[in-house]
Order: sequence, then structure tokens, then C-alpha cells
Amino acid sequence: MTTKTGVEEGKYKLFDMSVPYQHFALAIGTFLCIITGLILLFAGGVYGFVPGLAGKFAGYLNDPILILIHYIGGVAIIGVGVYHVVCVAKGWDSIFTPKAENIGEGPSIKNILAKSTHIKRAEYDLALQTYAFVILFIMIIVTGIIKVFKVQLLTIITPLEFAHNVIFMSSVLHGIATVLLIPVLIWHIVDSVTAVT
Repeated sequence: MTTKTGVEEGKYKLFDMSVPYQHFALAIGTFLCIITGLILLFAGGVYGFVPGLAGKFAGYLNDPILILIHYIGGVAIIGVGVYHVVCVAKGWDSIFTPKAENIGEGPSIKNILAKSTHIKRAEYDLALQTYAFVILFIMIIVTGIIKVFKVQLLTIITPLEFAHNVIFMSSVLHGIATVLLIPVLIWHIVDSVTAVT
């Protein structure tokens, strides 16, 4: 696969055409996981911090359809993540690595920290959103995998009390990352809508 960025028919093309498909898969997977995840989160009484909620949502805690939909969303997110790693290794365009260096200086970490005046506000916001997405998705994927394989981890990690603590903290961080992801998504959607209007 080669990158197809550049000027095409008088319009600047920032991404390879595989990127919209990545974006679509990630968006669908994320929304499936957030909707089902919030229901499962409240079904668990928000880890005991809000015990009153457990009774209202408890029927959903082990709902197989809900869990299956959550896993399907998770597979989509992990799939995009794996594809991104392949893209980076091959030098292809990816959802997290647009060829933005072709526009001015581009939203690199160095330029963001320096608040370079050569970066347009839209690029600056997009770069911040991208880094926030990467950090939160890594947290969600890692903690999600721990939650899925918690039974196996109980036989690997010793002592047992430490294994339970790892699993509990993974559940807490999974929930926190999900809750933090929501405002970043709203910010990203609002920016996207205002960019095309």
C-alpha cells in the first residue's frame, strides 16, 4: 500500500483512503463499547462506589447479548490498533498518523509543546485529541484484556491477593478511561462539525 496524500483535483488530500475505513470501524467499535460499557459499569454498582445503582441495573451485569456486543466493539478497536501498528511499521497512512507535516510544520509533539505559531488551531486541536485518544485507547485495551482474561491471570499472578488487586484496579482504570474518553469524543465531534460548516 502506498500513501496517496497530496494535491488532487485542486484539493489537498490529507489521508490515504484506508483511513476513513479505520475511522468508521473505530467510531462504531467505540460507541458500541461506551453504550454497553456504561450499562455494565452501572450494573456493577460502579465498583461499589455507588452501591445504590447496582439494584437498578443488576439484571444487565451478566447479560450475554450485552457482553457480546461489548466484545465486538472491543475487537473493532483492537483491530484498528493492530492495523495502525502495521501502518507505522510499513510507513503507510493511518488514522493516528496523518501526513500533516505536509501542511506547515504539522502537529508534532515538539510543536505542540512549543505551541508553534506555524500550526493552525484546527491542527493543534486535532493533534491534542489524537494523543488523548491514543493514551485512553491504550488504557482501555490493556485493562480490557486483563478483565477478559482475569480467570487465567488468577492462576498466573501470585500472591492471589495481588492478582485480585490487579484485576480490581484494571476494572477501575477501564471505567475511568471510558468516562474520560466521552468528553474527548464530544470535543472531536464538535470540532469536526464546525470544521465543515
